[in-house]
Amino acid sequence: MNRRKVSTQVLLSFFIMMLLMVIGCSSAEDAIKDALPIHKISGTVYDSSKNVVTTSVTVNLTGESSSSTSTDNNGKYEFDNLKNGTYTVSAEGYNSKTVTISNEDVTANLTQTVSSDGTASGTWSWNSTTSTLTFDWTNVSILCSGPSSGIDTQTGVTIGTTKMTWVNTNNNMTWNRSSGTKNDPTGTWTSTDSDGNTYKLEIDANGNLSVSAHIISCGSSSSSSSSSSGGPTAGNYTMSCTMTVADVQQQPYSSSYTVNSGDSYTTANTDFCSNVTSSLTQAGCSSPSCNISWSSSTSAGFSFSGTCNSIPISDTCTISHQ
Repeated sequence: MNRRKVSTQVLLSFFIMMLLMVIGCSSAEDAIKDALPIHKISGTVYDSSKNVVTTSVTVNLTGESSSSTSTDNNGKYEFDNLKNGTYTVSAEGYNSKTVTISNEDVTANLTQTVSSDGTASGTWSWNSTTSTLTFDWTNVSILCSGPSSGIDTQTGVTIGTTKMTWVNTNNNMTWNRSSGTKNDPTGTWTSTDSDGNTYKLEIDANGNLSVSAHIISCGSSSSSSSSSSGGPTAGNYTMSCTMTVADVQQQPYSSSYTVNSGDSYTTANTDFCSNVTSSLTQAGCSSPSCNISWSSSTSAGFSFSGTCNSIPISDTCTISHQ
């Protein structure tokens, strides 16, 4: 027997075992997750123009693998046993979604494809002291993403020569015009929202206004999974943040939170802020001041500031529905 050959084989085996131990279990787990079909894509299909989910809709999956399924009585679908990779989820008459699985499950909600033109008209007033723009809509015929009849108050409004923005708990909007006077809203404004819908707003000096819109997508914010109280969509949210401590930017981090069905924007905002406050208080920090602005019922901007042992801290985050 060749003792040198046996010893070499033993040493080689021992070296491989030690190498695997150095690499660590997490790398092995990642390799398994990359290779095995253990993930899923799921979601809900909405007819957002009618504020309902849709049942018995055929949903197709293409990409790393192909498959088809149908929505259940709650408008939900699911594709499981999927490997990491890029997939497209589609259904006839609905906006498709392309998503990437990377060692975790993915949610992809589909909304009905629409193409609708509409108009609305009414009167307006502007309070420059409180930065409040108030609309009184009397004639509205805009599908799902337009204003509702009655008083519509926009707070936190800034009006420049060519740009107007407002931020409140229901929406964020940016409007543009060719020219005008600062703090004077009169003129012709245009805007495009996050769903790709376009608007033209005309405000005259006599207190009248009108808006025309081209709607291509209602978005899941109009669906029945939204809170009946006009609050954010119920479900799980991810808050992705970047913190600054004493003017030094830290590594980004994320946290998960849940919004319950029926929660108002005020309730949800209190919950988000209380989670941050609780964590900082336990760390010996002062209670932070929180500010949350929702751009839709599924996403928001979040910021806070405070002190820890007299050291200033601040955080800028995005809140998004999973």
